[in-house]
Amino acid sequence: MAGNALTRFFPFWRESVPLSLKILVLLGAVGVLSWGVLDHLQDRWASRLFTQQLEGNLDRQFNHMLAQLKRYLRQQKKAAQLFAEQRGTLAYLQQSAQKGWLEEEEPQVQMHSRRPPWLPSASILRNFTRSASFFLLDGDYRLREGFSNGRRGFNASLLTPDLVDYLVEGGPSSITQVEGVPLFISASTITADDGQLLGVLALILPLDGDFLVDFHREFDLQGVQVFIDERTKRVLSSSDPFRVVQDTTVEALERQYLIIGHNFFNYEFSSEMTFQVAYLMGRSNIALLHQEILKSGRAEKMTSAMVLISAFFLILFWLSRKLRHFSHQIEHFSEASLGVQLDVPKRGDQLFILQIILQRFSQEITKSREGLTQELVERRKAEARLRVSEHRYRTLLENVTDWVWELDESGRFSYCSPRITALLGYAPDELLGKQPFELIAPEEAGRAHQVYDERARERWPLESFVSTMLHRDGERRVILETNGVPFNDETGRFRGYQGISRDITEKRTLEERLRHFKNQLEIEERGRLGNLLHESIGQSLQAIKLGLEMKSSRPDLPSDLMKDEVAELQDAIGQLRDVTTVLRPSFLERMDLEEAVSWWCRRLSRNWPGEVDVECEGDFAGLDFEIQYNLFRILQESLTNAIKHAGAGRLTIRLSRLPREGVVLRVADDGCGMAIETTRSKAKGLGLSIIQEQADRLGGKAQFESTLGQGLAITVKVPE
Repeated sequence: MAGNALTRFFPFWRESVPLSLKILVLLGAVGVLSWGVLDHLQDRWASRLFTQQLEGNLDRQFNHMLAQLKRYLRQQKKAAQLFAEQRGTLAYLQQSAQKGWLEEEEPQVQMHSRRPPWLPSASILRNFTRSASFFLLDGDYRLREGFSNGRRGFNASLLTPDLVDYLVEGGPSSITQVEGVPLFISASTITADDGQLLGVLALILPLDGDFLVDFHREFDLQGVQVFIDERTKRVLSSSDPFRVVQDTTVEALERQYLIIGHNFFNYEFSSEMTFQVAYLMGRSNIALLHQEILKSGRAEKMTSAMVLISAFFLILFWLSRKLRHFSHQIEHFSEASLGVQLDVPKRGDQLFILQIILQRFSQEITKSREGLTQELVERRKAEARLRVSEHRYRTLLENVTDWVWELDESGRFSYCSPRITALLGYAPDELLGKQPFELIAPEEAGRAHQVYDERARERWPLESFVSTMLHRDGERRVILETNGVPFNDETGRFRGYQGISRDITEKRTLEERLRHFKNQLEIEERGRLGNLLHESIGQSLQAIKLGLEMKSSRPDLPSDLMKDEVAELQDAIGQLRDVTTVLRPSFLERMDLEEAVSWWCRRLSRNWPGEVDVECEGDFAGLDFEIQYNLFRILQESLTNAIKHAGAGRLTIRLSRLPREGVVLRVADDGCGMAIETTRSKAKGLGLSIIQEQADRLGGKAQFESTLGQGLAITVKVPE
């Protein structure tokens, strides 16, 4: 019968009983057995552990109390020294000395009932224990005045001659004993500016019961603190005089109290008295505390057990519901996604039901695994092709001769190709987070920043933007031509610029050399043309002039007609000379630019009634002839425009050559002026295009400033 019952019970227990109920039954059985064993063992180790922890805790409190006691006395000493240094005390002693203090033979000690003038304010005195008393001695170490800060006043019987002598000889602070009472003494001398001793301010603090009560209250200490005489083994003073009275023996204390700390107390090396400091805890209180802890431990253990059982029950209930929900999800997935109906039990152990579901579900999964495997193989092949494509693109990007870059929406590098190392000497990672304007030459950085901001604001591309960037070594300059386009993310939001930069330094160098050679050829051609006009046509005109002058001297020819022809021929020779001077200013070969400008302006002043103001700055020796020639042509053209077209009456000419600015020529007049924007289409007729062309030949810049009626200022800057 029993065997048949067990045979029927175990399948029922395994399949039909819920999981939470199974675990709850097992947990209850284990809990009952464990409770009895733990409760029996608790009293054995709890008492020992409690005693060890209590003694260790109280011992730490005793050491802490001892350190606080020393610190407390040092604070009293420090404050007394500060009182002695205050100006009020010094002034009081000086006044008393002037009144004849030192002349009295046997002075009487005056005890003040209120704060004397040689002590600080009452609010400061409250920081002292109420057992403290202060005494003032004159320059002959005679006791003159006193004040007690205590509740009961100072015991006058303690003012023995030995105590007064100790104030003189005991040092800055120490502990002594008078009539069985331990006293803490601190004495501070007070001297005048010339070093004369005026008096002594003494602090006398009886280490009695009142002191310990104040100390106990000041630091919120537990238990009872007592001072014990080392010789008599009796209590000198107590922080609780109602429970521990004075003169109680150590043997009596040990019967009622647990003496946690029992140590000698020697304040300083100068102290002549040592005594013991003890920290007491009542034995009855310890026993009650022990019982309360055990009782609280049992209650806590019972509460913890109930909470633990409840938590386990709730967790199991929650887990059972999760398992049931998980089983339903598997069934729903099987029916909806796989089209398979799983026949499973609806009631019983959820783990058993889940096991059946997983077994049947795994069979269906196995059937579809082959299709998933084939799909995974195809996906891996696609990923491999993608990696090959990415590698090909990265290789192409890293080996292109141009620098490929990307800027984020704030204008900072988010990508740099390795080509940047060969161009500017930077590693790609060094530029990430930096702006390109940090690499551009300082004189171009502002303009580049402005151009980029305008383009980025309108989302315009960067086309053939030329800038000069500094190499990492700080010496080389690299000229780059940049092209870039803005790009957006998948939401259409602007994310920055992508582009390339090409090194055109060599190209620009060749263009500069070509421009230089062109200017040189033009100068040489002008020179040859000027020589031709001067040597051929000029000499012929001179010969004709001489012939006409000779004929005009003959009386048989009309003299007026001959003189008119000679005058016209003389004008033609002058005009030819001006043309040859413009084509080939030969004086530039024997003068520097400063001398040539000054000479030309002096020549102009002789033939023009206006005022010419010339000022030159810098050293023009060794200046390139091409620069001298073109700047002189610009000066000639500017002066011609001002005199012939603007009707100027005053000319201001400034010429400078400075190390960082290059050569600067500025010509300003007070003529009729012009509207620059509306005159650019007529620039050829006004000569401005000639000036601009000459400046461009030198690689410089020409700037025109003018308004109608206020003259014209032309500034040309040429780098060297």
